[in-house]
Amino acid sequence: AFAVAVIIAHATGEASQTAINLWATLFVLSRLIYIFLYIKDMPSFRSVAWVLGLLCILALFIAAI
Repeated sequence: AFAVAVIIAHATGEASQTAINLWATLFVLSRLIYIFLYIKDMPSFRSVAWVLGLLCILALFIAAI
């Protein structure tokens, strides 16, 4: 879903490059934090990190409108 959101944001031309970069960077950071929390066995915080990543994907789709 992440790759599709980035491609659509670029293809529509509606989203600024800054917005795409911001949401894509935050998505990658959320997934890195997720991995760290997985290693530390912190399931509640891990779920929060996962949802933040999903919100970044949603933000990319919204930016494409």
